[in-house]
Amino acid sequence: MTLSSRRWNSLLLGIIALCIFATLTSAHGQQKTGGVKIGVIDINRISSEYKVITDFNTALNVKKQDLKTRLDTWKANPLLSAQDQQTLGDLTVAKQSPQGLTAAQKTQMTQLLAASQAAFQNLTRLQSTASTALTDQDKTQLAAYVQAQSDTENRIQQEYATDTDRWKKEIDDMQVQVRQKVNTALGQVAKQQNCSVVFSTDVAPYGEVDLTDSVIKVLNK
Repeated sequence: MTLSSRRWNSLLLGIIALCIFATLTSAHGQQKTGGVKIGVIDINRISSEYKVITDFNTALNVKKQDLKTRLDTWKANPLLSAQDQQTLGDLTVAKQSPQGLTAAQKTQMTQLLAASQAAFQNLTRLQSTASTALTDQDKTQLAAYVQAQSDTENRIQQEYATDTDRWKKEIDDMQVQVRQKVNTALGQVAKQQNCSVVFSTDVAPYGEVDLTDSVIKVLNK
């Protein structure tokens, strides 16, 4: 769930539209003394070269991948307790990091995976045993395993929903920040270049002045 290029571009196009609207009045004045000077901006380059956007997308992709790794680990080990699943998920994420796991963490991970495998083997044994041959303790254990699987699935759905909602808020907040900064930078550069109107290069690929480099430079200062 990252901000796709299309979504960033839609946001940037909205900013350009505001810039066009804000400059039309001054454009009428310039028509009397030399006409309208048109600037253009490449929104694809803004979305791919503005460091705030690229850093945000990189960080969000890492969070998304970490969540997938964690939830996949829970799903693969549904018979562990919620606490052990959380620990194993965190260890699996840490294992994929450049630092990897410490010796103690590797031992802990091995123990948790062994416990999970043992529980699965026991579940398989109980499920393959005739119901008439199951003891009361067996039936209780089997019911506990079934409940653990259901609880794990519910936790996975809840964790995904919680993280997705949090990321949506982060995206909304970032859009506000980007809108403000790009609008300010675009207005500043357009004024410096005496451009009365600014269009996207998708709309007007041959404008008089390409403002893209200057806007990116201002944004990344």
